[in-house]
Amino acid sequence: MTNVLLMIPVLATVLSGADVVGRWTGTIDVPDPGNGRVISTQVEASFERRSSELSGKIGRRGETNAQLVRNAVSDGRALTFEVVSPETASAMRFILSVEGDRIAGEMKGKVDGAGDIVGRVTLVRASAQGGSAPKANIVLTSTGDSGLRLRRMLRPQGIATPKRNW
Repeated sequence: MTNVLLMIPVLATVLSGADVVGRWTGTIDVPDPGNGRVISTQVEASFERRSSELSGKIGRRGETNAQLVRNAVSDGRALTFEVVSPETASAMRFILSVEGDRIAGEMKGKVDGAGDIVGRVTLVRASAQGGSAPKANIVLTSTGDSGLRLRRMLRPQGIATPKRNW
């Protein structure tokens, strides 16, 4: 019984806000081996969990040919996975740290014609940067003698929803 009680804080840490499930956007910055300039690519990733298995996709922002994430492992603070694409000579290995709504770390691998590369990965949760999740507007209005009434309006994707008096 004591062993079970000792495991509760560990499980709570793993299951708390470090969950990577959802949509993420950001950049991968890679030095160009030819001239040393940094090539910054806008990317988006999505992760989902089925049972205990973590899966997902990552690719250039706005393109439909995202690559499948494989061998994904998340222990609450670290996220690792591999991605194989037609542009790579081998699997690209992502070694990332998770801190709330931010994921950052490195991508390592071999690219056809460029050899070994190391890129800097920075992702933020899509809803944390004004993604498609609706934002709540809270408005206080005077209702005369009855005091203040709280009215909450949700406007997903710019479409006004019916106003409700609560």
